[in-house]
Amino acid sequence: MWVELHNNLGHPQRLRASRVVIYDDNQTPIALAMDYDRFIITAMPENAVDNVAEFNNLLRTLNIHSTVIVSGLQPRREVQIR
Repeated sequence: MWVELHNNLGHPQRLRASRVVIYDDNQTPIALAMDYDRFIITAMPENAVDNVAEFNNLLRTLNIHSTVIVSGLQPRREVQIR
């Protein structure tokens, strides 16, 4: 799997990775992608107790000791690229 990183839409950096964890500004994991035996597995906590519990279990399995709690979602302003 390849990951492409951008910082302020500057020159992208492309890296090979087998696992990617995306954190928010508070260092809380918000998304996960893993390359596992020719499959890409993605996970995100959603606004449902079962999904958040599964996401936390997946983090523990990967030795990431953070707990994600979803207490409410606030939609962000929609961005359109033309």
